[in-house]
Amino acid sequence: MKIKKIAYLFASIVLGVLLGFLLRAAIEIAALYFFIDNFDWPTWLLISQILTAAFSILGVIFGYWIGKRWWQIVYVEKRYAKKWK
Repeated sequence: MKIKKIAYLFASIVLGVLLGFLLRAAIEIAALYFFIDNFDWPTWLLISQILTAAFSILGVIFGYWIGKRWWQIVYVEKRYAKKWK
């Protein structure tokens, strides 16, 4: 059961990092379209690196939290969706 929990948490952390990456990409694309006239590469690269680090860390934290939460719901409390009649 321990390996299953570790694999579950690892998968949820990967999911959190991927969601963070997609969110960061969406923000950067929207910002590029908004600031296309006043574009400065060195400044943008710094902002991009900061956003990448921040969203990666937040993705790991979110993934770990959601993994622990759903492990509790699914495997400890055994709360499953009720079947539709």
